Amino acid sequence: IFAFAIFISAFAVFSLVGVPNNFYQNSQGIDYNSEVCVYKNGELIDECSSNTLYDTGAELIEGVMGGSVASDSADWVALCNASAGCGTPTAGSSEALSLYTSCGLAKATGSYSSNGNGNWTISKTFTSSCNALTTNVTQLLNGAGTEFAGNAFTLATLQSGDKLTINWTVSIS
Repeated sequence: IFAFAIFISAFAVFSLVGVPNNFYQNSQGIDYNSEVCVYKNGELIDECSSNTLYDTGAELIEGVMGGSVASDSADWVALCNASAGCGTPTAGSSEALSLYTSCGLAKATGSYSSNGNGNWTISKTFTSSCNALTTNVTQLLNGAGTEFAGNAFTLATLQSGDKLTINWTVSIS
């Protein structure tokens, strides 16, 4: 009975004290949100949808915020060649992707626009210079090629002269 009483007393003390937390509590958490909209010749081809933040993208945010990465904006937009295979983006970036490098669809710097208070847009319009090109995955990355995020959308077939606009809206709140 004496040992049981000591056990109950010790449990009560540890329950009141709790486990130490090395992180300071923040009354306002940080949330990452994104919406990607894809337009073919000015018409929305699918519902706008959220993206997959790659692990490398989370590390990029950490590096920029922590000062260990030189400023290299994640403002490059790439398109996957669906004929060669485009896997659905996963956080670990393990999907198969064959990015376009020609025909007007090679990765390129998008236009940055601030929407205020931790909210911004990166937009890029590609113009196909070849026929029968298919794509259904886009990536947002920095100039060094570090993948920030990926998004899968409805398969689009482009003919020469077709325009495909990728509009990434990202917010941190």
